Order: sequence, then structure tokens, then C-alpha cells
Amino acid sequence: MAPLDDDDDRVLDHLINGGFLSADEIKSTFLDEFLDGAVTEADRAEIGAEVDRRVAAAEELQRKWTGATTYDRLERAFARLNRSDQVVAMHNAGFTREAAMELVAAECKERGGSRAGILGGVYYTEQDLETALDTRVLRLGYFAIGPDAAACDAGIAKMMPKVLSRLIAEDLPAAWNGDQTSKIDITPLDWTKRLPTIEATPTPRPNLLSRLFGSTTPTPS
Repeated sequence: MAPLDDDDDRVLDHLINGGFLSADEIKSTFLDEFLDGAVTEADRAEIGAEVDRRVAAAEELQRKWTGATTYDRLERAFARLNRSDQVVAMHNAGFTREAAMELVAAECKERGGSRAGILGGVYYTEQDLETALDTRVLRLGYFAIGPDAAACDAGIAKMMPKVLSRLIAEDLPAAWNGDQTSKIDITPLDWTKRLPTIEATPTPRPNLLSRLFGSTTPTPS
């Protein structure tokens, strides 16, 4: 088999470092979707072994992580938006903006839509996550729901302060320029997420010195 080229390596790193897929899902996505299945059985076995090696290395590193990952903090913000703020917040919502909007809109409808007080949705896609891994900028899409344009404008006005405050409360450096055609930018952002096989190491209860002078617990890097 020819060695993986730079583009192959980049895609494989994205699939692993994104943190959402198991080793088997990474193999399937890489071989059957990215490489379009255009590999021999021998190549498939060799690439599968390389994926296993890289996933094992990532797992070994992640077992040493303590404290919250970037994803953990984003999940806390999203959970509060979903639970308390009438905003549907969704992780890794499909590959494209169109797919994400369809998924989030369906969830808005499932939760009763604007009649139930739902303001709209916020999300990032698989493409947004790939960009974040390359550029340290995670861009969140969003939309409001309502019977007409005026209602949607009002929904955005109510929704965005909630979204930004939840993100900033989790030490996620989020900013929005007020233009409804612009996304929310979280930057600089070093994306970290544990693979599905890795459980979080419990964060030790702060002692008196750490409460007085700040925690020195290492975080994922």
C-alpha cells in the first residue's frame, strides 16, 4: 500500500481528534466515505491497523487528562441552553449547514416550536469542527423560529444574549458582531474531546489552598 499522503493524514487526525467516533466508526468513515471504498482488502487491513495504532495512542494520551475538556465545557453550556433558555443546542449536527438546520429545526418542532416558547437553535457541523481543529476557531450557526421575519428578528434579539452568556460562563471566548448573517466565533479554541472509550478522570475536590489561590489541576492540552 502507498503511504497515506498529507491530505489522508489530516482527515484521519480530524476523525480521531474530533472525539465523536469509535475506532470502528473511524475506519468505516475513512475507508468507505473518504477513500470511497477504492482500496484492496490488503490495503483495508493495513489502514485498519494504522487507525487502531493511532486511536490507541490518542487513548493513552487522553487517559492522562484531568478536568474538563473543551467539549465538556461546551456541553455544559448547551445543556443549560436546552434545559433553561428555550434554545435547541446541538453538537456535531450533520456535515453541512443545510443538514444541521434540518436536524435542529426538527428538534425545535419536536419540542413544540415557537408556541412552546422555543426561540430557535444553535449548532456546529462536522465541517465547523474540522475547521476548528485546523484554525482554533469554532463557528456556531444559529437561527430563530417564528411565524414571520419580525418574530424571528425578535427571537434572535432574545436568544443571542442567552447563548453568549452561557458560553462565556464556561470560559469559552465567544463573540458575535451583531450581524445576523455572521456566525458566533469561539476563538482561540484548542478543541479537546475524549474518545468514546475514555471516561473522564474525576476532578479532585478543591482543598483550602486551591480555593484561596486558584486550582493547579492540569487540563487537557
